[in-house]
Amino acid sequence: MTAHPSCRAHQTGTAALEFALIAPLFFFLLVVSLAFAVSFYVQGVLQGAAEDGVQAVMQMDRTQYDLPADDTAFQAQASTLARQAVLQSLNGAPQAVRNQIANSNQAIATQVAGNQITTTVIFDYASNPLLPTFGIDIARVKGQASASYW
Repeated sequence: MTAHPSCRAHQTGTAALEFALIAPLFFFLLVVSLAFAVSFYVQGVLQGAAEDGVQAVMQMDRTQYDLPADDTAFQAQASTLARQAVLQSLNGAPQAVRNQIANSNQAIATQVAGNQITTTVIFDYASNPLLPTFGIDIARVKGQASASYW
């Protein structure tokens, strides 16, 4: 059974209208999903870079320092080595991430407390978003790694 010709005439353009109503929501959800995916990717890259920073400090020759008396010198050398390792590890990161971290003194922090080493790498996503976030709060993306040595 076929529809009456006058009924078909009233339905012309309904697909275009339905698409026009649904498309903005679909594209909004797509862009927000991509923004979250990129932030998770950057977090993974920063986590790997922080682990490389801790590993560089772990391989440091601690015998040349009279710890805890030379703690300041050891901390300075550990921070320098960790920073170099982190920046080298960020070669696969997006250019905006590398530039912001390389040009900031606060983006990479290494602390040595007792026998615990912690390296933290922070990317300020709010000031340099890789994709528009449409008001969703992705302020900072952070990678952190810790290790203990004997």
